[in-house]
Amino acid sequence: MALPQHSHSTETATETSAPPPPLKLLPKPGRPSLFNPERTAAICEVIEQEGISDSAAGALAGVPASTLARWKVEHEGFALELEAARARFELALVRAIRTARRRDGSPDWRAAAWLLKHSSAEGCGPNSRMRKVKAPEPEQRPERAEQSENCAILPETHGDASEPSPAGPRLSRRERRAEERRLAKAGRVKPEAGLKANE
Repeated sequence: MALPQHSHSTETATETSAPPPPLKLLPKPGRPSLFNPERTAAICEVIEQEGISDSAAGALAGVPASTLARWKVEHEGFALELEAARARFELALVRAIRTARRRDGSPDWRAAAWLLKHSSAEGCGPNSRMRKVKAPEPEQRPERAEQSENCAILPETHGDASEPSPAGPRLSRRERRAEERRLAKAGRVKPEAGLKANE
């Protein structure tokens, strides 16, 4: 069976026909984007000069914090520009601390010590008292005999040898009396005897 053959006249007719007109795209709905190079450069310049937060610099440029956060996600280059601006601000401060001098013109060792302590995340000084130490998981907690040498193991003491002290934190006098009244109602302990034993 032979395939039908096309004539040359039909092929040339399709080749010479006019190209379809370009599609006219409708503008994107919503407000036009505030993202432009001038505005982002202004935000980065404020951060570099003043060292304020990203959201505060954005507010000065008329950009809400939520929009600025979205720009950081959508435009990776912009997020890198913000980090670079903050790094330049910190670099200027570090240089100022490194060049600090005393009245007599000698280098200020306190500025160098401060810089050494705060230049890394770990620091060289003692841990802050405000930093919370995460407790180990229950299965990782050492047994009493295996505690570190920094922890002292004290024997448990009791107010009265016949009555063990309650476990937990030490109660105030008001809390002890309330506990004794509760126990007295239950018929376990007389209030006067319990108070003298705890004192």
